[in-house]
Order: sequence, then structure tokens, then C-alpha cells
Amino acid sequence: MPKIHIVKQGEHLSSIAERYSFVEHETLWNHPDNAALKDERSPHVLLPGDEVIIPDKESKSLPRPTGALHSFRIGGDRLTLRLRLLGTLGEPLAETDCELTVEGSSLSLRTDPDGVIEATIPRSARQGSLAILDITYELAIGHLDPAKEPSGLSARLNNLGYYSGEVPEVETGAETVSEGAGGPNDEEERRFAIACFERDSGLPVSGNATAAMASMLEAQHGC
Repeated sequence: MPKIHIVKQGEHLSSIAERYSFVEHETLWNHPDNAALKDERSPHVLLPGDEVIIPDKESKSLPRPTGALHSFRIGGDRLTLRLRLLGTLGEPLAETDCELTVEGSSLSLRTDPDGVIEATIPRSARQGSLAILDITYELAIGHLDPAKEPSGLSARLNNLGYYSGEVPEVETGAETVSEGAGGPNDEEERRFAIACFERDSGLPVSGNATAAMASMLEAQHGC
């Protein structure tokens, strides 16, 4: 019988598929019962409180002759972590050595000319760190909320260097994750960050989180 999974902070569809032993997250994403979620979200940018239908597994048989040895290859998801690293003036940190650590495993990498690094990581990974230029940054994998949510908008502005105030969280049942957190100073700083982003992106400057602003922010952030 199908189950309903309530998304928690830090979860994305690949990690949910891993939890329920599905080889590919597309099995969940393309299921008809998840059509409404698919219309609203990206598979790897979910919002705490979203509902994912977990269907029953289906058996599959492959006819093969007896009396011989047969090999079967099982496919599966590959989860890729992609980061673009910028300097204080927004310039790419090109051709720069760094060390990525995810779930206790470290990997030495070098950014490409656009400041980008990519690495395959476990589907269940939630925490990591990146050491570059004598600075170590903590990574919260899967914690980015949709851009139209206050939490997702603030986090993207933070990642792009426009905002350094508190990122509001999302409240889901017993978990303490409360949207709208932060005092007047945070709200004022957020409006200023939005205005700066609008100016740099050629949008009308309002300081308000409009749909056009959120869409542009999502595009420039990369997700």
C-alpha cells in the first residue's frame, strides 16, 4: 500500500528514494500520485512539509535459459554536488585548489575557469565542508528551500553575497524550523539586499520579493 512521506529539512528526492530503497528517484518523481508536487517543485529543491507519495514496489522478471551464468546490471542515481565559487567582487575563483569533505570522505579538487567544482556524493549526504584559500565553509546539503519562499530567497541572496542576516526557517509540525524569524534589522537588511540584486539584474528596484525577482534570483543562483 502506498505511503505518504512528509519532507523534512535537508531532504530531497534522491535521499528520499534512498531511504525507501528505490534505485532511481525518477520512479517517485514520475509517479502519477506525485504529479501535483512535480508541477510545483524541483526534485532536489523541496520544502519541509511537502508530501511525497511512496508507491509499492513492482516486481520485474527477465527470462533467461537455465544451465548458464547470467550477469545483471542494476542502474541507479548519481547525486552530483555542484558549487560555483566567487570572490568578494563577484569574480569566479578560477583554477583554485580546494578540499571537499562530505560524510567524512575528503576529495581534493580544483575549480574550473568559471569557479565551478563538481563531485559525486552519497544520495543520503546532508553535511559537508569546503576548504579553500585558508577558509572552511560548512555545507548544508539539501537544505535550500524553493526560491519563492522567504527562507529560500534569503539563502540564495546569502549565497550570492547580497545578504548576511538571519535566514528564516520553515515551521513543520513538531520541528522547529519558524518562517519569519529575525528582527526588524534583518528585515531591513533583506529588503536592501533585494534592492541591490534588482539593481544589478536590471529589474525595477523595489526591495520587495516579487515573482520576477525570485525567478531571476533562482536563475542566477543556478537552482
